Amino acid sequence: MVASGHKVLGAPTSGLICGRKSLVRACYLQNWGIGRAMKVGKEGIVGLMAALEAWATRDASTSDRAKVEWVVHAPGGIRLVPYDPDFADALEATRDYMRRHRDALRELAK
Repeated sequence: MVASGHKVLGAPTSGLICGRKSLVRACYLQNWGIGRAMKVGKEGIVGLMAALEAWATRDASTSDRAKVEWVVHAPGGIRLVPYDPDFADALEATRDYMRRHRDALRELAK
């Protein structure tokens, strides 16, 4: 399984690979090939680890979104913040904007 740490767990931009050893190794070997451009930094790794820990210790018996936490970049590093519907709406609006204008944003990033 290959999943986006950001989309699945609310972590900073990162990826999660798990499954059979041979398939995980095949993904790992791409670190020197095409995958090198997608290298995750230390902050992303720590953020993903924090999100995984929060997910593993969550109360799975409740579907109350108020208990879900977000992993966000803060001036002092990475921190967990409680779910905020306004933040979630703003985040979704930002993602939608970035999807619609991805070509222009790529040009501006050059």
